[in-house]
Amino acid sequence: MVCDAMNAQITLGVTEPAEYAAFEALYQISFPDDERKPFALMCRRAEEGKAELLSLRRDGQFVGLLFTLPHGDYVLLDYLAVDPACRNGGLGAEALRLVRARYPEKLLFLEVEEPDTEMARRRMAFYGRNGLLPTGLHIELFTVDMQILSDGGKKIPFDRYLDHLCTTMGEYSRAHVFYRSQE
Repeated sequence: MVCDAMNAQITLGVTEPAEYAAFEALYQISFPDDERKPFALMCRRAEEGKAELLSLRRDGQFVGLLFTLPHGDYVLLDYLAVDPACRNGGLGAEALRLVRARYPEKLLFLEVEEPDTEMARRRMAFYGRNGLLPTGLHIELFTVDMQILSDGGKKIPFDRYLDHLCTTMGEYSRAHVFYRSQE
């Protein structure tokens, strides 16, 4: 299957019920157990209007997923994954462009594993090439050491980050997120 972003119509929209199985399957294979939220919780937050399950489509076919948590002046890109058969064709970069266009007035930020493995370094490089830079904020999120990236590396204070997470995902988050450092 040819999956690059060239010569194709790439769109981003709310995940349709018929796409839930494909979304969940890609989610399961793309993220380790210790970084995955329960899919039912993600769906519930989307139904409550606190999150969006978004599908990346190439010529109308599901090729990727995004899970976003918009609130106030920020939008947390909680998950981004492209179908393994479609990687390295520019779809991830296009997904970032489209998510920025979806939330033009909000600062895009995300959590990423500390770059202590080759895969984590590659992920950091991808985000860096696409304008998402370290903010200097380091956290422990559900036992995983992470750092916060944002458009242009704009700073996000820990208390604003924690408020964002608790408002969108629930107060239970407070017991599982710990400040490590801010440069």
